[in-house]
Order: sequence, then C-alpha cells, then structure tokens
Amino acid sequence: MNTSKLTKYMSTSHDYDSQFTLDKDYYIRGIDLSNWYRYYALIKSIGAFSPARVLEIGAGNNVVKNCIQPMVDEYRVLDINSNFKPDYIGDSREFKKELEGKFDCVICADVLEHMPFEDLQKNLKNFLAYLTPGGKAFITIPHRRGRVLIISPFSYQKPFIITLPAWVRGSLKSIWEQYVLGKTWIDPHHCWEVDERNYPIRRVDEVIRSTGFQIDEFQKLLQVDFWVLRA
Repeated sequence: MNTSKLTKYMSTSHDYDSQFTLDKDYYIRGIDLSNWYRYYALIKSIGAFSPARVLEIGAGNNVVKNCIQPMVDEYRVLDINSNFKPDYIGDSREFKKELEGKFDCVICADVLEHMPFEDLQKNLKNFLAYLTPGGKAFITIPHRRGRVLIISPFSYQKPFIITLPAWVRGSLKSIWEQYVLGKTWIDPHHCWEVDERNYPIRRVDEVIRSTGFQIDEFQKLLQVDFWVLRA
C-alpha cells in the first residue's frame, strides 16, 4: 500500500490518531472474559519462561505487569502515550539504541494491529534487537473467529478451545454486516487484524520468520492469536 492510499485508508476507516491519547480507564472498561483468558495465557507462558529483565510494549491496563513484575528483576514499559508514564516514551517502530540486547523477554499484547501491517516487520526487528540471545517475545494479535471455551473438572480445570468454521464470527448482526453488507468486523483503532483485509495468518508467519525470529509456540486464544518467538 503506497503512502497516499495508506493515508486515505487510515483517515476514512480508522480513528488512527486518537488511540495514542487514550486514558487508562479506556483499557479498564475493555476488560472482559476473553481478555482475561489472554492475560492467563500470557502470564502462564511468561512465568514458565522465568525471565529476569522484561520490556513490555504498550502500557495498556497493567494487568500483565502487575502479575509479572514481582517475579522479575527488572520490568520496563515502552509506550507512545506519555499519559501512562512509561519508562520509555516513543514509537515502537523507532529503534532505541539504549535498549539493544538489554532484555530477555519482550511482551507485545494487542499492540501491533494499531499500526499499519507494513510496519510489522520493523517492529519485530526492533524487538529482536532488544533481546539477549535465547530471549523470547510474547506477541498477541486479534483474530476474530468463532470459538468455544470449555473448562471442566475432567480436564483438571485446563481450558480447552474449539475453533468454529471461519464464517461463524459472532452475532447474526455481525454476520449480516460482513457477508451481506460487505463490512469487516474490525476495531476503529485497528489498522488490521489477522485474516481481515487480506492479511492471512501465513503472511504474519512469513513476516515473523523474515526478521530472524523462530516460532517456539503458537496458540489460538479467544479473539486473538498468540505467538512465542525465540531470538
């Protein structure tokens, strides 16, 4: 997508600029069961990795930070929104030399979709540069698919997810809007989501591998996909 098309796309389809001035209450209001399940998966996976120095991209609501910070030696946050008082203020697409090779864990949960898909590689290359050898990046990106979450005593309380056919997206209203009216189900602050607007998951995987990351783990969570990447 060229610059003129990208500018038109963001100005007509998304409230692109306002997302960088949102307050903490906006993220708190967005906490629901699907988000809690995402936090559960992130915290469980990061805890099993046992990092010492963590960098989180995007302050959000601090749920992951509040759970992980007591378990690590250092926890820093990079965010473009100064209202969140992050440790580092800046755009994740801009490389910060002072962060190079400083962390063994980078967390980026539901952030990358807030920037054009064309910036995905640039972001991931920066994350890779901030990691020590063998470090890991924990990434989630929205992927709206119909899924059923099952938790039963027979599975020892371990959640089990069933992925429904691709056309099952949610309510009858969302199906009508997508398949009859031709509208895509996408957050007004998102530039893209997995499998929306010609961004299939294979393209995401291709970009990931092109940066030098190895995909250690992949999970289909509720409303998001979750990658664990190794430097």
